[in-house]
Amino acid sequence: MKLRKNGVSLSCKILSGNKSRSIEKAMWRWLIVLAGVVVFLQSAEPAQAQRTKCFEMTGHCVSDPILAYWENNGGLAVFGYPISPLRTETIEGTWTGPTQWFERDRLEDHGAEGVLAGRLGALVLENQGRSWQQGSESPADGCEYFAVTGYRVCEPFLSYWRKNGGLARFGYPITPRITEAHEGWSGEVQYFERRRLEWHKENAATPYEVLLGRLGAVTMGGAPVVCQALPAPMQGIDRVVPFALGCAETVEKITLTYQYFRNGVAFYLPNIQEVIYTSANTFKRIVDTWQWSEIEVYIDGAIQITKQIGKAILQTWGMRDQLGDALSVAATAPATVVRFSNGAMAIQIEGQDTIYVFGGSPDQFIRLETGP
Repeated sequence: MKLRKNGVSLSCKILSGNKSRSIEKAMWRWLIVLAGVVVFLQSAEPAQAQRTKCFEMTGHCVSDPILAYWENNGGLAVFGYPISPLRTETIEGTWTGPTQWFERDRLEDHGAEGVLAGRLGALVLENQGRSWQQGSESPADGCEYFAVTGYRVCEPFLSYWRKNGGLARFGYPITPRITEAHEGWSGEVQYFERRRLEWHKENAATPYEVLLGRLGAVTMGGAPVVCQALPAPMQGIDRVVPFALGCAETVEKITLTYQYFRNGVAFYLPNIQEVIYTSANTFKRIVDTWQWSEIEVYIDGAIQITKQIGKAILQTWGMRDQLGDALSVAATAPATVVRFSNGAMAIQIEGQDTIYVFGGSPDQFIRLETGP
């Protein structure tokens, strides 16, 4: 077909209707094929997203969705290494499903509900015969109080609890702050439904001042607690002490330092690096930080207060007034120390009739007399 424009002859070719329709059909076929490829790739994407990471340190591998939870919630610093393969377990008699154990936790794949952390804090206490009891603590400035369990959480645990998942990650507090020894370390700890928080004062002003206890390793691989026989003078104290002691885990003969005050007595226990003060019906346990390179006399006067006991008094606000004046110089003597599974402790100095019994909270303290 020829057209004219401004006197110039132009040529153009018009396709027939049949040929035009064939091109249109071919284009549709390509579009359908392309759509099929897209659908295939989308359906294949979840399989490709399944990841696995293996840890040479323990020889175990972790896969999604537990791996994703592990990575997104603190990884190695929070959970530690995997110490078991993925396996099916029945938890607390109410749920059965895939679980995997880590040094500090047990992670559970609850399907549509997501990955959840196990209630290892409560489980550890139960395994030690220390079933938690409703607390009697009261609200205090700078702390958060939980009426549902009767315990409060104070610094530095409170900031760590809030910043790292709070109630969903740790659960409610189920003990007061207490002093315990674990794997060669001694310090203040507090148990929550799912975790044990540890205050590592030796790491002050670092990200590792508060750490999580290795409850996964203890619960999965720990042997049952073996109760020790109490020494003769202490037999039967569990029936007269007005708070639960639990199982006698260790019975030790040590040499300790003690000093009498007008309102109480102070002990320095070198085996656990602690100073313990009693006054009236309460006590306080303090991690010892005194070094031989430091001064010896901390409180001078008619009777000096020295070394571990002296430093701890000066570092503890209000303790000097609570104890009152020293009535004797510090003395060393053999003593029997019994530590119980619920964190309680009993001390008897050799040759004396008094047994000092300390419970799991500062208001659980009693003196017992064994003499006639």
